[in-house]
Amino acid sequence: MDLNEIYDELERYNDDELFYKELFLSRRQPEKYAELMRSLNIDEVNKRGLIIPELQQQGYRPARFGDDFLDTKEHKNVYLSKHNRYTPPYEHDHDFFEIVYILSGECENRIFGRTDVLRQGDLCLLSPSVKHSIWTEDGLLLNILIRRSTIRNILSNIFIRNTIISDFFGSSIYLSNFATCLMFRTNGDDDIRRQILEMYGEQLRPDEYSENIISSMLMIFFNKLVRGYKDTAVYPQTVKEQNESVAKILGMILSDYAGITLSDLADSLGYSTVYCSKYVKKLTGCTFSELLKKVRLQKAADLLQNTSMSISDISAACGYENPENFNRAFRQRYHTAPSGFRERHSSRKSAPLSVRLS
Repeated sequence: MDLNEIYDELERYNDDELFYKELFLSRRQPEKYAELMRSLNIDEVNKRGLIIPELQQQGYRPARFGDDFLDTKEHKNVYLSKHNRYTPPYEHDHDFFEIVYILSGECENRIFGRTDVLRQGDLCLLSPSVKHSIWTEDGLLLNILIRRSTIRNILSNIFIRNTIISDFFGSSIYLSNFATCLMFRTNGDDDIRRQILEMYGEQLRPDEYSENIISSMLMIFFNKLVRGYKDTAVYPQTVKEQNESVAKILGMILSDYAGITLSDLADSLGYSTVYCSKYVKKLTGCTFSELLKKVRLQKAADLLQNTSMSISDISAACGYENPENFNRAFRQRYHTAPSGFRERHSSRKSAPLSVRLS
């Protein structure tokens, strides 16, 4: 399918959209609305996963979606779907990343108690745990759902350091309570639009190669997003100051996780060591030592999965001079030795690559 055919396919109303539109219009006519509600088959509603706020108290639709939601999809690491027009606003969050992209028209995006209007070409990158809802009548939207592990294990090495986008991903991966979003105004950038449509088109190809191809396309997409919009991406105003501070701290730790100390961080921020310690704890919910340990062990896990470096070299690269201390800390975090962790994940890799740490 060429891009025009893909767009035409997306533009056609599907059965769920036709239902949502009928439901929306019927609310203006009480008798017709009451008749429609009486005619609903609850089993069918559950089977189709329809969003009907009036039935929410019956618990037919979860308010949080875990990774098991992606397990139900053919493409389990990166999944693209059209956001059905006229879908009732439905506040929810999830364990994975989401990108909302506006192909045409506009939508209302509600997050952190504030509603923003997204228009054609706008893109919203949501971290896990963000509660949000979307409403559109005629806007054509694509959602891209991405596992944390995909960002961490496949994409982490391709980001240019010290950009708002790399800081966003770093903070979202290492801090479970870092719930935020990044807004991009691409002004209908044809290249960005083409990239997203091509990913969706690739998903329509039911063969054994498409999932890996989509992941590779996503790498290119993010690099182009960094190149074109790293200086204009913004956090929501309601959480901007706090998120920028958290991202700055994580960025400093990520740039020197093998050797950075609390004193180094304090000097970089212009704070005393005592104040810096309290500041980090207040912003992140972790002490400096806890945060540094999270980063080091996650980096070690990445290297075990994605490189052929020896375990002793990984230990040193991640700031552990004593391999025994590294093994002990790794076991506490992942409930297995580094060698067992590598063996468990080796079946997912055809040939591990050796990479240089930056």
